[in-house]
Amino acid sequence: ENEEEQVLRGDRWLKIVERRTADGGSVGIRVDITDLKRKEASFRLLFDSHPLPVFVWDRSTFKYLAVNDAACRHYGYSREQFMAMTSLDIRSREGQELLRSTVANAGPGEVRSERVWNHIKSDGTPIDVIIYAKMLPYDGHLATLSVAVDITERRQAEKELRRTRSFLDAVIENMPAILFVKEPQEHRYVLINRAGEEFLGMSRGEIIGKTDFDLLSTDEASLSFVRDLEVLFGKQNQSFDEEAIETRHSGPRLIATRRLAIPGDDDQSQYLLGVAEDITERKK
Repeated sequence: ENEEEQVLRGDRWLKIVERRTADGGSVGIRVDITDLKRKEASFRLLFDSHPLPVFVWDRSTFKYLAVNDAACRHYGYSREQFMAMTSLDIRSREGQELLRSTVANAGPGEVRSERVWNHIKSDGTPIDVIIYAKMLPYDGHLATLSVAVDITERRQAEKELRRTRSFLDAVIENMPAILFVKEPQEHRYVLINRAGEEFLGMSRGEIIGKTDFDLLSTDEASLSFVRDLEVLFGKQNQSFDEEAIETRHSGPRLIATRRLAIPGDDDQSQYLLGVAEDITERKK
């Protein structure tokens, strides 16, 4: 059996298949495959121009069957180098075993790996990627089409954000002054630090979600409410006031409170930040 493809005028394609018969003759079959070729060209264009690294590799040998330009640029290998490699070569030893296990246990269909995979570029730089994959037949092979999304910078940013948040939490918790934050609609507490708990003689669970009317006397709460309003919706976005507070364990105390409106994206007040200091002894 012989099989070949021919290009005709007008950019038409024919597939010609010749088969020998038992009496020594031959039978020829010609099929117009122009539409198929045009679809293949479109898919090839999509594959090559995809902005993310895309790979096709054999599921039994892990050998690369195709890679796009983005994969070459991102990983630093030429297409020729990739074609001499396997998908195991861009992984550490641990990653290789994990891939083998994943392939052995995977079923057909589209897969988004919730696991973060570690790949290695040609210069040895490690990167973190999430893989979208689909099993498919490719040029006589049972293959996997993989799209790699590099999340290295995002993970580093998240790590830095967690580090910064941890640092700020430590500062807030250990500062000697009372620090609190209220939301602007009902003036409910959304944050208070350890110094605030100790001053009021209440736990954080007793304070968060409550208003001053739940925690203080009516007169104390009313005065605090008015001063909150002046900062949140008045001409001044901050104030400095002295207030008398009846505490649970220490009796009447005098505090100096600085209030500050924190604006949101629409320039409206998103939070009220307060920093207070017990000045009772100083006043005495």
